[in-house]
Amino acid sequence: MESILNAPQKIRAMIIDDQPQARSFLRRYLEKFFAAHIELVAEADRVDAAVAEIERVRPELLFLDIDLTDGTGFEVLDVVEHLRPHMQVIFVTSFKEHLKLAIRYDAVDYLDKPLISKEFVQGVERAMVKIRAAQEARRVAEELDKLKAKLPAPPPDETILTIRHLNDANPETRLPISTILYCLADGSYTKIFHADSTIPVVASHTIGVYEQELEAHGFLRISRSVLVNPQRCRFGAGKGNRIVVTLPTSTEHTVEPLYNERVSAYLKKLQA
Repeated sequence: MESILNAPQKIRAMIIDDQPQARSFLRRYLEKFFAAHIELVAEADRVDAAVAEIERVRPELLFLDIDLTDGTGFEVLDVVEHLRPHMQVIFVTSFKEHLKLAIRYDAVDYLDKPLISKEFVQGVERAMVKIRAAQEARRVAEELDKLKAKLPAPPPDETILTIRHLNDANPETRLPISTILYCLADGSYTKIFHADSTIPVVASHTIGVYEQELEAHGFLRISRSVLVNPQRCRFGAGKGNRIVVTLPTSTEHTVEPLYNERVSAYLKKLQA
């Protein structure tokens, strides 16, 4: 336990009690038994003042009286519930009838007034073990975050287009979409040209089916028979302000009027 308690960082503690004598007694005990481990960062004697100080100093250890002048310690905990995961609570009270409710508030200990030094030390040490464990968990998490930040980003998952065939021996082909150059309509079939082969994959669906699948990846339909990956093609001006697309095979296709608006919008984005 000594190795856990003897951490270089002091634990921030706060006392909430409406009796000055009780606060003084807790201060003396902390100084006597835990001066090297615990720093008293705030005190309060009322509910509203206690809530304000807890929000300000964010204590890790809270010595909390239950019966306060303007309310109860339970009211304090209800208001600062969002900070409870980072705060251990030791109830210090003269009223034993609150014990069952204190347990429901997940207190690490419940000490009767007047305090007995042995019980006080045991209760605080239990709280410290939990606080040190939480500090170590945060430290490890921060170190892991730093290591992750230094690692190169993993490559993005390659998006695959699954092409169906009417061939039982070869029912489908899977192509990385980034390798697809363009698609040509061939009746009720589609020829899909890609960078990994000079021979196209013949798919058993119309070009409209692949237009729907590939448009989300930036592909453009330029005519009733041609669907292109614009990043793999060149665009230029033709006769009569028509747009001409040069495929990777150096074949030129003029954009048909039906598709001119979308292709023009794509070119404007490139120029923006």
